[in-house]
Amino acid sequence: MIEKKLIDIHIHNGNDTTNIIAIKNYFIDQAISLQPDDRISVGLHPWHIDETMSQCWIDQLNNLAKLPQVLAIGETGLDLRKGPSLDIQTEIFIKHIEIAEAHNLPLIIHCVKAFPNLIELKKRLKPHSPWIIHGYTGNAATTAQLIRHNFFFSFGKRLLLPQSNLSETLKMIPKEFIFFETDDSGLSVEVIYQRAAEIFHCSEVELIDLIFRNYQKIFEHSAKK
Repeated sequence: MIEKKLIDIHIHNGNDTTNIIAIKNYFIDQAISLQPDDRISVGLHPWHIDETMSQCWIDQLNNLAKLPQVLAIGETGLDLRKGPSLDIQTEIFIKHIEIAEAHNLPLIIHCVKAFPNLIELKKRLKPHSPWIIHGYTGNAATTAQLIRHNFFFSFGKRLLLPQSNLSETLKMIPKEFIFFETDDSGLSVEVIYQRAAEIFHCSEVELIDLIFRNYQKIFEHSAKK
């Protein structure tokens, strides 16, 4: 019988514990040293884009995507508050999409104030790989649009804020499209699960089972691990 663990799909620091499966995020401009049992995502954050970048990072990302430790491409995406022009960000984002499609890997997406652009790209490119918006904080109207286009959603530390409306947002989303993460918060993903279980009025055991099945479906579908 498979032991069902808590899933943290996006973490920048910290190590796995005995009851957590964590996907650690690396940026392509970092030094990456992998162990056989590592689980990682890798990509170029829109904040890190250099307008004079050469083809080499694309080749590097393509090569990394072949490794069994790489379970997702990203984080990557669009940010209208920070980074180079939207045209440049879009060009780099599309390169990530192509690599994710070529290697049958999900895409971890950073999106700030650019959800219409993100939806338009998904409609135009019709990707087969799952698109997961990490650290999701969108409102009800944005969430409804994203649900219609089969986006996945990962919730993090902001779900814990008493003044947040994310509890209502979370309840809008079909549960098979939900994940949790700690990002760079330093928290344990267990506290995110505890809060989500309160919102759903279910047990933590039920939620662990649900998210574990989501993880298997999306991240282990390629049988790379």
